[in-house]
This record gives sequence, structure tokens and C-alpha cells, in this order.
Amino acid sequence: MLFDKNLELAVISAAANDKGARGFLFSRLRPQDFFDTQCRRAWVTLAGGDTNAGKELAAGAAPPGDLGAAVTRLRALSELRLVEAVSRKALQALSNGASKHPEAFLKQFMQAAARVSIPSSVEILAPEDWIEKGIDEFEGRVQGSPVIDLGVPGITKAVLPEPGHLVIIAGETGKGKTALALNIAHHLGIERKMPTLYVNTEMGWHELAFRLFSLMTGVPVASLRQGNLDKDKRDELKKLLRTKKAGAALYITDALPWADIREVLAMAREAKVSKGLKVLVVDYIQRLEDKTRDMEGWQMLINASRQLKSIAQELDILVVMLAQLNDKKQLAGSSGMLRDADSAVYLEEAGEGEEGTHVITVEKARHAKRGVRIPVFIDGATLKISDVVDESASDPGSLPEEIEKLF
Repeated sequence: MLFDKNLELAVISAAANDKGARGFLFSRLRPQDFFDTQCRRAWVTLAGGDTNAGKELAAGAAPPGDLGAAVTRLRALSELRLVEAVSRKALQALSNGASKHPEAFLKQFMQAAARVSIPSSVEILAPEDWIEKGIDEFEGRVQGSPVIDLGVPGITKAVLPEPGHLVIIAGETGKGKTALALNIAHHLGIERKMPTLYVNTEMGWHELAFRLFSLMTGVPVASLRQGNLDKDKRDELKKLLRTKKAGAALYITDALPWADIREVLAMAREAKVSKGLKVLVVDYIQRLEDKTRDMEGWQMLINASRQLKSIAQELDILVVMLAQLNDKKQLAGSSGMLRDADSAVYLEEAGEGEEGTHVITVEKARHAKRGVRIPVFIDGATLKISDVVDESASDPGSLPEEIEKLF
């Protein structure tokens, strides 16, 4: 059988009785890693801060001597259950005549198989190893930094995004989150030709395409949506777009209104293998439905953000996650999502007397000062975003003074 209830109870006992172990385990195990229904529910209860149910369920169970090994085994068993389920369904489909349509069957099988992630082993580095590796990393960064230019210099300098990072872009409804994300995706996938996947939970693919066309050509979005260009302009537009598609590496999805976080992870793994994925943009986190049905909404959001951080590290990609802010300027659903982010920026309209049309505030950044405010312009017609330029500066591309002081 593909589960070990004694091991699951032992892990729950460790989490219920040892606060230090609890923090270690919660950052590494998800409710779905447990096979037994009672154990899964107990894990959710423990995550909510109630240790009594966990202690009662695991009474008499001896905590594992090696928590790291216990985590590795539980996660491996969880993935084995997925392997078994995928294999069983594949065999059933083949016996029902799926071989008559091999391409369709293989596509579905590969998509299902991409959901399976093999738990990576953790390497412990001795001093002579990590020091030498650190020196090599430093020398490599002298030659070329891995920091990914997002196309909006103020943000790039403030949060220093790298492969393996999770960056949150948050804002209230209709305040420009998608515009900012599409500017980043356009810069990376179209202009820099860096393989980028835009996972879209809200709009039809054509709506995204028209917004991207506007960024690519400068033609207002409204004109594209209404189709009110004369023939000559339409011909020029099509010629320009077809020129730009050569070498472009921006992939978009149709709307995924009922997407599950596991589907997003599967798409990312598949894109890493097939397209060399470098950047994943998820628009937006609160639309990702929880199909396990055993978590509260806030728990699902924390779980989803944690898994996006994990997939960033597993695939060595940058993940940009969009999120809604509520009317109190807090992350809607759970501010706990910030814990797993390497950086987070909040987008809002500029106040009276402020430069630009919008302001991006750095809410969290591991490597920079929190609270930095970056004024930007968002062109209402094309959605193009640009930094505010200080006309008095000798360098026309200089950043706001409060940002420059940090670097």
C-alpha cells in the first residue's frame, strides 16, 4: 500500500508536541501529503493553531528520530500515489481504446504525469565546499548578474528578482495589476525573448493578446478591440506583429476560471521541459480554486503561495504572482502569503501632488529597504508603464532620488 499511517501519526505527534518541529514541518508538508483522512484533517487543525486534536490523534505515537527523513518519505509516498493514479487511469484508457487516438492520449498522459514532482534531496555543504562555491558564485556575478530585468527599472532595482524567487504584485481591483504584469511579461518574453508563461485565470486569450498587441505596437487597446482601423493601418499592424513574433518566447493560456494550484504547477513543469521556462506569471492567486476541499480559504492561499515559492526553487525560475488587496490595503484572504515571498510590491493610484499616475510601494524585499515608493506612469490607452523621469537630472533615465540612495 502507498501509505504509512504510523509514519503520518509520528509526524503529527512531533508537530503537536514540539513548537520548533512544528515550524520545520509546516514549511515542508502539505495536507495532501497525508493519505489518511483523519491525519489530513489533523494537519489542517494544527496549521490553525489548535494542537489538542493532533495530540489526541497521535497519542502513543513516537515522534520520528529524523524529521528530515520522515518528511522526505511522506512526500515521496504522496508522489507515488499520484504515479499510481496516473498509471491506473492510463492503463484503463488504453484498454478502452485510447490507442486509436495516440496523439490525444499521449498529450493527456504527459499533462497528468507533469503533476508529479520528485522530492529533491538536500545537500549539506562542508565549509570548504560552500566557501569555494560562494566564491565561484561571486565571480560569476561579476561577469553577469542573475538579477532579472523586469523592464521597469525602479522595481528591478528595489527587489532584485532572481531565479528561485517569488515576487508578489498586489493591488485593489482595477488599479493596474494586470497592466504591470503584462508589461513585465512583454519585456521578458517579447523583447528579451526569455521563455515566459503567463497563466491567466480571468481573461480570454484574445483579451490578453490585444493588450499585448498594444504594448508591441503602441496602437490603443480600444482601437484593437473595436477593430476600427482602416485597411492600410490594419496591414501595417499585421506586418509589424508578424515581424515581432520571430523569436518571441511569451506563452499565454486561455482563461482558467476553475484552475487548481496543482494544474499551474504541472503547466510550469511541462513548460520547463518543453520550452526552457525562465519566468512564470500567475494572474491571480485568489482565483485558484482549492479542489482538495479540506482547507479554509486562507489556508489554501498560503498553501498556494508556498507551492509557487517551491516551484520557483525546484525549476530555478522566477515566479511573479498577482494578488488582490482588500479595502484595508491588505492581501485579500491571508496576509500570510507574504511569508513565502522574496519580495512584494503594492500598486495604487498616485495621490494628489504625487508624481506619475500610479505609485508602486515596496511592501517586502529581502535585499532592500521596505517602504520605498516608486512613481510610474501608466498610459491609459496602451497600458504601457514607464518610470517617472527626473528632468533636472543629467541622466534622463535616472531613478527617483530615494531609490538611488539605497544602492
